[in-house]
Amino acid sequence: MNQNKSDRTGVVIGRRKGPVTGDSIYRKVYRMKGHKIIIIRKKTIQTVLAVLLGVLIVAGILYAVSHHAESLAHAPKNVHGAVAVNDPEHNETADGSDKEDSPPLTAKLAIIIDDIGSTDSGLDKMLAIKEHLTFAVMPFLENTEKDAISAYENGIEVIVHLPMEANGGKISWVGPKPIMSGMTGDEIKKLTAEAISNVPYAVGANIHMGSRASSDKSVMSAVLDVLKEKNMYFVDSRTTKHPIGKEVADEQGVLCYDRDVFLDGKQPKSFVVRRLKQAGDVALKKGFAVAIGHAGIEGGDVTAEAITEMLPEFEEKNIQLVFVSELNQK
Repeated sequence: MNQNKSDRTGVVIGRRKGPVTGDSIYRKVYRMKGHKIIIIRKKTIQTVLAVLLGVLIVAGILYAVSHHAESLAHAPKNVHGAVAVNDPEHNETADGSDKEDSPPLTAKLAIIIDDIGSTDSGLDKMLAIKEHLTFAVMPFLENTEKDAISAYENGIEVIVHLPMEANGGKISWVGPKPIMSGMTGDEIKKLTAEAISNVPYAVGANIHMGSRASSDKSVMSAVLDVLKEKNMYFVDSRTTKHPIGKEVADEQGVLCYDRDVFLDGKQPKSFVVRRLKQAGDVALKKGFAVAIGHAGIEGGDVTAEAITEMLPEFEEKNIQLVFVSELNQK
C-alpha cells in the first residue's frame, strides 16, 4: 500500500490486503509514520446507506399521515361530525375538477304575447300560465294602462308594442299614433317617447305591423336613439322581408333580439303546438329563442292553451321560459 505523505488521517475504501476478523465497521487500521489509515468494508457502507434511506422513507410517510390528519381536522363537518362529502374544497378529482357533474345546460325561450291592451281575449288564460312571459302592450288605447299594470302585478314583463307603418292594409289596423316613414327624426323620437310613457312598467319595445317603417334605416335609427336613452331593449319582430332592426341596434349599442318564430295567426291549437316545438328546437340549438304569439283572434285562448300543453315537454327538455330581459343573463 502506498504511503500518504501528509500528516492527516485518511480513509481508504478498497479490497482487503490482509486478514480481518469480526464484523467491525472498520475493516482494518494501519499506522504508518504517524498516519492512521482506515479501510472500510464496502458491504458495510451499502448497509449504512440502506438504513439511512429507510429512515428517510419512514419520515416521509409519517409526515404525509400527519398532514392528511390535519386536513381532515379542518375539513367541514356534517351534523354527525363526518367530513362533508359535497364540500367543493374536498371534492375534487385528480385533475382538480369537481366530482359532481355540472348541471345540464338550460335553453332559454322567451315568449312574447303581442296586442295586449287591444283585446281581453285570452288574457286571463295567459295570466294563469304563471310562467315568465313578456306582454307587448299597445299604447294609446283605453285598456293600455290597466292591462300593463295587471301584467306587471301578475309577474309578467311589459314592453311597448310600438305601432309602425305597414306596406299594406288599413291604417286603422296599425293603431293610434303610428310611426310613419315620412316623419322627421325629431317627430319619430317624440312619438316613441310618448308611446313609452303611455305603457307603465315597460322595459323594452317591439314592432306592431311596421313592414314599411321598420325597413327604413332613418326611422329605426330615431326609434333606437330613444330606447338607448331610456336603457330599454328592442325586439325586431321581423315583419318585413329585409329587417334591419338588429343591424341598426348593434351599430347604436342597443340590446336587440330577432324574433325566431311566429306562433299563431288564426290557426288551430295543433299548429301552435308545432310552432312551440319549433321554437324549442331553435332554443336547444343556439341556446335561446324568441317566439311571438298574440292575444285576441290571432291567438288568444288557443295560444294560451298550446303554451300550457307544452310546459311538461319544455321541462323535460330543460327549456326554460324566460323574460326577454333574462336572455342575456347567465
